[in-house]
Amino acid sequence: MLRLTKGLVTIAVVLYSTPLTAWLLFRAWYGEQWPMVGALNAVGLWWFAPLVVLLPVALLVRARQATLMSLLILLPALLFFGDDFLPGQSREVAEDIPRLRVLSFNALISNVAYDAVAETIRTEEPDVIAIQELSEEMAAELTARVGEQYPYQLLYPSPYPDGIGLWSRYPLREGPSLDYAGWKHWAQSATVEVEGHSVRLFNIHLWPIGVLDRELFARNLAYQHAQVAVLQKVIAETEGAVLVVGDFNASPTNESYHRMDEELVDAWREVAIGPGFTWPAPGARLRWSQPFLRIDYMWTKGRVTPLRVRVLPRIGSDHLPLVGDFALE
Repeated sequence: MLRLTKGLVTIAVVLYSTPLTAWLLFRAWYGEQWPMVGALNAVGLWWFAPLVVLLPVALLVRARQATLMSLLILLPALLFFGDDFLPGQSREVAEDIPRLRVLSFNALISNVAYDAVAETIRTEEPDVIAIQELSEEMAAELTARVGEQYPYQLLYPSPYPDGIGLWSRYPLREGPSLDYAGWKHWAQSATVEVEGHSVRLFNIHLWPIGVLDRELFARNLAYQHAQVAVLQKVIAETEGAVLVVGDFNASPTNESYHRMDEELVDAWREVAIGPGFTWPAPGARLRWSQPFLRIDYMWTKGRVTPLRVRVLPRIGSDHLPLVGDFALE
């Protein structure tokens, strides 16, 4: 009976590891030049989920081959996602160091939960609010509800998902808008003046890639990569403190994430723990649905130190908001 169990466990591990190994090899050789790799990368964390069951079972029944294969698969899992499940670094800074709290949120163009969004802002008390998919109605309603507390505003609402905007307690100086292929304001930049410190803030909304049509998926992926290349260049040329927030429509195993990671520090992985899923918000797509992808981020460069990053509850959108605390040293 034990021999049969070992055999069945080994077969299960082989059946699981074969397509996973193929994905890893294609990912290494072709990257996202092959759009299918991009689609598989988007759910990269879930490729490794079966290990939670298979590895303990292989160890329990002493199936050596299955155990060895499972351990080999565990290596790339730790490489890609190990930091997510380690306790974040504890940061202590002097009391006199200025701090900045930022709320980033893809509000969803059809979102009409104006009161809930405003109440979250009042509760969290961010210094800067960065909104993606900012509708004309959302811009007007939020300004009416919290505008007095956030007198510095750079708003570009739209009836389409390309709307974007910033509200701030601190003075804002608008930087260049990064347009690409007719999509204005997909990357909004501004300098925030905080108690004698200047922070270059980027509010980002990258092109979504999640469609079933193969040709459209390939075009969307190429479009997103081109946006990231533009953003990389601008960030590399930006000196001083830099904070980049927004909806990147890419998971940590997508190429867009790794390109950003070359220039910036992922604040979530620095100070938080867990997968940090932000999409889809609970009940946003189906009544029973739960978030299973991390596609919204906060990144830093230079003298900006992440202190804390949190994922907030749903407020009417298919994305969950992020709020981060940063020290300006």
